[in-house]
Amino acid sequence: MFLVIGGAGYIGSRLVKELVKKEEVVVLDNLSASYQEAVDSGAVFVKGDLGNEEDLQMIFRSYPIKAVLHMAANSRFGNSEQEPLTYYENNVSSTITLLKVMLEYKVKNLIFSMEETTSEIPLTPSERSKYMVEQILVDFSNAYGLRYQNVRYVQQAKADESISQFEDDQVNHLTAAHLQALEALLVSETV
Repeated sequence: MFLVIGGAGYIGSRLVKELVKKEEVVVLDNLSASYQEAVDSGAVFVKGDLGNEEDLQMIFRSYPIKAVLHMAANSRFGNSEQEPLTYYENNVSSTITLLKVMLEYKVKNLIFSMEETTSEIPLTPSERSKYMVEQILVDFSNAYGLRYQNVRYVQQAKADESISQFEDDQVNHLTAAHLQALEALLVSETV
């Protein structure tokens, strides 16, 4: 069973639609920037927060999670220079909470999905928070055997009726990239 955090968002919900064709899926989303109606009826939906350890404990205790797809990093919520706490709490602190629970339940497969910026040097709190998470993943891999893949994308499509064919193609490409990364993780687990 896969846990998709942020699976009610536009890209996450599209990924869930593909995953439920072959696997059981649990979606955790706080619905702050998404819609429960977007979640495929074949998935289990849990309204909760990535940073709430009790929500995570309930999911890992209740379902046999074998991989986590983390799609809940803040990237465009307000201005990160004016609201850095929001970014560091959600992107860094909440991810550490997730990793702690994953270790407790011996789940070692993680896809970390994030919007990529054009800057090679992280300049904003949003960019720095995602960079910090990447460094944390390296450390958890070295220390605890975490298997992870970063899936980066340039532009997040918007869920509205004016979506262009180009944006729809982008989302299809992102969905395929996430599925390939997940497959690579699961293959490495069995080798």
